[in-house]
Amino acid sequence: MKWQSLGFKEDPLSTEPIFIETLALYTGHDKEIKTCLNVLSDVNRRVVIEGKRGVGTTSFANYVRFSLQTEKLLFTPRNEIRVDPNWQIETLLSVIVANIVR
Repeated sequence: MKWQSLGFKEDPLSTEPIFIETLALYTGHDKEIKTCLNVLSDVNRRVVIEGKRGVGTTSFANYVRFSLQTEKLLFTPRNEIRVDPNWQIETLLSVIVANIVR
């Protein structure tokens, strides 16, 4: 289908996560966003966002990340740390260290 003929710049049904260029398209989760912004406004705070694949965790994280970056309140790496069920704490820590080194 030619989305441009319907007035869209690109496929509106895309499952790509929200990025800074599409931040204005994100809707919902106002309560959760407010909670994250409040928590992250304090010094040295981290937030873990958990959810199954495809439910919008990356878009949610990107919305919070880019909202704070535009206000120059927070810097976050672009990459994510994937966590698998039943990991031991040692596995998680090694993945975090490897991600930082990379």
